[in-house]
Parts: sequence; C-alpha cells; structure tokens
Amino acid sequence: MEDSIFPVEDSILVALSGGREEIHARSGLRHMGNPGGEEIVYDWLDRQVANHA
Repeated sequence: MEDSIFPVEDSILVALSGGREEIHARSGLRHMGNPGGEEIVYDWLDRQVANHA
C-alpha cells in the first residue's frame, strides 16, 4: 500500500481492466512488498500450480 515507486491506485486500474487478475496489497511494506514480498509471491505461485495440476 505504501509503494514509493508505483501508487496502489495504478495497480487497481490495471486490475479493473482486462481479464483475470489478482491483487494482494499489504500495508506497511515498500515497493514489491519488500521486505518479505517474496514469501507472499511464492505462496501464491504454489497455490496456482497446485490448482492447475
């Protein structure tokens, strides 16, 4: 939510247009959810692979 490079509103605009998208916005983290954003992405990716296997 506090991304200093890309405001969260930019991500919301992208998610509202086009096909299937997901947004995971966390408060208190910086650009790309760091520190700790990698774990969020890896967990999401694991779920996606498991659901499409």
